[in-house]
Amino acid sequence: MNLSRYQRAWKRRIWIPVRSRVAPEVVTQVRGQQMRIDLRDYPIGQTLYLDGNYEPELQQLMPHLNLSGSVCLDVGANIGLHTLTMSELVGAAGQVFAFEPEKHNFQLLEQNLRRNGITNVVLQQSAVSDKEGICQIGLSPVNYGDHRVSTAAPANWPTQEVQMTTVDASVGHLPDRAIRFIKIDVQGHELHVLGGMRQTLERNRDAIVVIEVAPDLLAHAGTSATELMSLLAAWGFTGWELLEHRIIPVSPPWVYDLIRDQRWVDVVLSRNSDLLNTVMSNYCGVELPLASRCERMA
Repeated sequence: MNLSRYQRAWKRRIWIPVRSRVAPEVVTQVRGQQMRIDLRDYPIGQTLYLDGNYEPELQQLMPHLNLSGSVCLDVGANIGLHTLTMSELVGAAGQVFAFEPEKHNFQLLEQNLRRNGITNVVLQQSAVSDKEGICQIGLSPVNYGDHRVSTAAPANWPTQEVQMTTVDASVGHLPDRAIRFIKIDVQGHELHVLGGMRQTLERNRDAIVVIEVAPDLLAHAGTSATELMSLLAAWGFTGWELLEHRIIPVSPPWVYDLIRDQRWVDVVLSRNSDLLNTVMSNYCGVELPLASRCERMA
C-alpha cells in the first residue's frame, strides 16, 4: 500500500478518528491477504491500515526459515498478521498453533483466517504461561496489542477472565522435531511462557525462536530482561537482535535491562547455531560469522 504523504496525513488525522467513532472495523489489504482490523487500535490496527504492514523485519525473516511442511507456534497471535504468514509458509502439509487470549482480538483472528480460506491453523483462545487454569488479563484502552496478564497491567485497566494454558500441554502430542519456528510476544509474560515450554524446547532443539525483550513490561510482570536472557543463555540459545536497520549479536543478559523509554527488541535465537547462521546469512544477503563466536568476542 503506497499512500502519498497527503493521503496518509488525511487518513491519519481526519478519516481514522471519524471512522473509529462510527464503524471502527474495516477490511484492508495486507501483504496480498485481506485482514479485518480495528481502527481504534493504535499502533497495530492503524499501521496496518495506513502501511499495509507491521513488524516488517519479522515478516521478511520468516520466508528464510524453510518452514514448508513444519509446525509453527504463534504465542500472542493478536489478530493474525504473523499467523497468516506462517500459514502460507508451512503450506498444506504444515500446521500453525496460534494462541490469543483476548476476546475481540480472537474474533478478528478467526475472521481473518476464514476470510483467506485458511484451514491449517489451530486456534486456542487462552493466555500462555507456566501453568494451566484461569487468569485475568488487563485490557489496554488504546493499544489492543498491549493487553497483559493482569499482574503486569495498570490497576485502572478493565479486566477479562480467560483460560490459561502452557505450550507443553497444548502441543505435547506433536512428534519430536516437528516444530521449526516459535514466536513469543506476550507483553512481559515471556519468562512465564518459557517456564511452561521446557519439554517442547527440549524435544525441538533445532527450533528458531523469536521473542520480544521489553524490560519495562518484564519488570511489571515481576521478572526482568536479565532473568529472561540469562535463562535462554543457560538453555544453550544464542542469536541476534532483529532491528529495523541492522542485526547485531545478542549482548550479555544484563545489557537488556538498560533498554529505556518503554522500548523493546526482538531477538532471534536457536540452539542450532549452524542453522541460525544459514538463516540469518540468507536474510542479510551476506555470510555471517556464527552468533556464538560473536558472543565470545563481545
